[in-house]
Amino acid sequence: MNPLTRQKVISSEIRKINRNLIYHYLYDHPSVTKQELSNALGMSMPTITQNLTELTAQGLVVNAEQLQSTGGRKARTLSINPRAKHAIGLDVTTHNIGAVAVDLGGSIVVSKRVQAPFSSTPFYFRGLSTLIEDLIDEAGIDRQTLLGVGLAVPAIISKDGQELTYASFLNFTNGKLKDFAEFIPYPCRFVNDANAGGFAEFWNNAALRNASEDRGVVYLSVNNSVGGAFLVNGRIFPGDDQRASEFGHMTLIPGGRTCYCGQKGCVDAYLGAGRLSDGYQGSLSAFFDALQRGEAQACQRWSEYLEYMAMAVNNLHMAFDSDVIIGGHVGGFMTPYIERLRGIIAERNPFSKSGSYLQDCAYKREATAVGAAMMFIREFMNSI
Repeated sequence: MNPLTRQKVISSEIRKINRNLIYHYLYDHPSVTKQELSNALGMSMPTITQNLTELTAQGLVVNAEQLQSTGGRKARTLSINPRAKHAIGLDVTTHNIGAVAVDLGGSIVVSKRVQAPFSSTPFYFRGLSTLIEDLIDEAGIDRQTLLGVGLAVPAIISKDGQELTYASFLNFTNGKLKDFAEFIPYPCRFVNDANAGGFAEFWNNAALRNASEDRGVVYLSVNNSVGGAFLVNGRIFPGDDQRASEFGHMTLIPGGRTCYCGQKGCVDAYLGAGRLSDGYQGSLSAFFDALQRGEAQACQRWSEYLEYMAMAVNNLHMAFDSDVIIGGHVGGFMTPYIERLRGIIAERNPFSKSGSYLQDCAYKREATAVGAAMMFIREFMNSI
């Protein structure tokens, strides 16, 4: 490469870095002026102006409200255009599908949950396509802005992302991405359901997302099955065989209850949502309604459940020394009880009598679907 070509390549890379920095700053600081951008990022006004012109031309940045004049021309503020791009996320479970359309800001534009027992048939996979198209129409999304469809599944996914190497919960081990995507005319990818939920929580937390030092967070996903994720600086740690953070299959009580995996005493056998909803028409809402009314059976079951939850959470904190977020369907009901659980786990902590590391989840519904969609959003943002 001759010196002139090399200089052009370097200049192009610098422009891309500057553009990315500007866009990411606007993402986290809506409604700022050019001068504020220049001061915050240490870039010259011509550099700021040039990059904003390009981002505006692409429809990614828009003028926000006009600030009150302090004498002279009123300064305009700038923001990202969240509707410039969209992504779809599906939470595929044994009996239902949760579906969301999200914008660049991570906001849910529209969501729906439909009853659809999983089956590895063309009828089911064609139904996914119909659901996606209906969602797009309902949201009023221009299909040209759609980045892709994230398919969150309760399964272990191969390194190349093309196969479900372990999917006993769906009874679809060795299932292929091409089966799911056969009728979907958009880019598709598999995402482990717990990893997706964990990523949604990470992305929603600007302090974590923009931490200047290494930050880890543990996500405990409590649905009908129990899973999890460990993220460092937003990157999901997959493990050597893509099986990291299978918290549901840690042994909680040796020789205890039988888990669906065939082993005894797994976390899943004690914390799966069914442990609460059984006897309440299979409904978590019905269980928590009974708990709120103070019904003796619900209160006793909840007290026992929290003890098991405290064991699992304490073990995770001892292993990772990071904040622990409880998510999933059970996590969506935890807010009124989080302080009680913090008190129980604090008693188990030999280093500090504080349970402040336990965090409530931000997404009370459809975190898994949102996270599956946000994988495409992050990838797009990094490419700007």
